[in-house]
Amino acid sequence: MRVSNKEEVYTNTVPKEIVKELALMKAENVASEIQARNMIVIGADTIVVHEEQILGKPKDEQEAFEMIRSLQGDTHQVYTGVAVLDFDENGEKTVISHAVETKVSVNPMSTEEIQKYIESKEPMDKAGAYGIQGRFSAFIEKIEGDYFNVVGLPVSYVYQVLKELGRYKMRGRKTAANCESCMNYEYDDDYECYVCTQDLDEDEMVRFVQGDFRECPYYQVGDEYRVVRKQM
Repeated sequence: MRVSNKEEVYTNTVPKEIVKELALMKAENVASEIQARNMIVIGADTIVVHEEQILGKPKDEQEAFEMIRSLQGDTHQVYTGVAVLDFDENGEKTVISHAVETKVSVNPMSTEEIQKYIESKEPMDKAGAYGIQGRFSAFIEKIEGDYFNVVGLPVSYVYQVLKELGRYKMRGRKTAANCESCMNYEYDDDYECYVCTQDLDEDEMVRFVQGDFRECPYYQVGDEYRVVRKQM
């Protein structure tokens, strides 16, 4: 995993186009630095939009407070742009660019709740001043769309692209089939399906969809009765 240090400057004004432009910029910057050959480079960028205003990462705690205060008790949009660059052995590339939108509704929050959340320092490095996978999850009323898109990478979309490119290979012993016997595989009543309860960050999700995990680092063997109950 390599982080792009290129300054985020965009020319578009439409949210979906902005994140696509930034994601492509990041991917191309990294590809240039490593002189990409016979590999895939993935770039992603996320923004939060509320009432047509783009909310980036807060500069300080006061700005974080203002952002969260504007989001509480209302619905906003989260856009993540993904750029997948597929390089052949000669360095020629195929570019696939896409943006995913998720609507997020936040419950009303008191001034005290906002302040306590900011004191956790969690909001300071996140677009919109919150992380849905962290403490802020307690204030989420509902989402419409891809949860992982809000986290920072629409995993399902990236996986489908990699499959189409013929690049995704399940490696190692812990493949997707092992999820059924893992203690972290829980039934979610809201989504009416089984989900992984582990909190993967953006870097880990990229490694997972690229098949770079030799085995899942969070795999825990469940009891045999639990496995049977899942299969019933």
